[in-house]
Amino acid sequence: MKTIMRACAGGLLAGALFSPARPASADQKHEKENPGGQKGWENKHHGSAKGHEKKWHDCDHHDHGRDYRVRDHHGDHYYRRDFPRHPVTDRRGAEIRKDVRDVRAARKEVAQDRLQLQKNVTELRKDQAELRKDIRNGASRKEIAQDRREIRDDKQKIAESRQEVRQSQSQLDAARQELRDDLRSW
Repeated sequence: MKTIMRACAGGLLAGALFSPARPASADQKHEKENPGGQKGWENKHHGSAKGHEKKWHDCDHHDHGRDYRVRDHHGDHYYRRDFPRHPVTDRRGAEIRKDVRDVRAARKEVAQDRLQLQKNVTELRKDQAELRKDIRNGASRKEIAQDRREIRDDKQKIAESRQEVRQSQSQLDAARQELRDDLRSW
């Protein structure tokens, strides 16, 4: 009884192994006219079997409305986009890209102005330290007056730098607000 069951199981296993190979060993005379695909239009041009028999051109608009199709990289077929591209939307996209560039430029300007302010503050601290050193060492009145003049000039530069930072910060805020408004209206 066990021998019969093993023979049946072995036969089923052999049948399962040979069944995928059966279509490959079929007679090719009845499959198609050109079994090797060595000659003819089908092999060179993808053939009409794949649906490439008609090539689309820009003048072939079947819907006569907006065209949401996109060419493939060969330029012979169109595929639909996931969303329509409207000319107004494209202009808004360009406007948004311009606003983003403006924001980046304003950020750069703010960073440069802050760097200049920091340099001016460092220069003021050096001049103040030099004045204290001159006073301690008993320098002449002329030298002390010159140090005080330098300190006054440094404070004036700092005030101008702070004003520039405020202006560039307000330009950055305006550019950001314009970008936000454009993104909301998009």
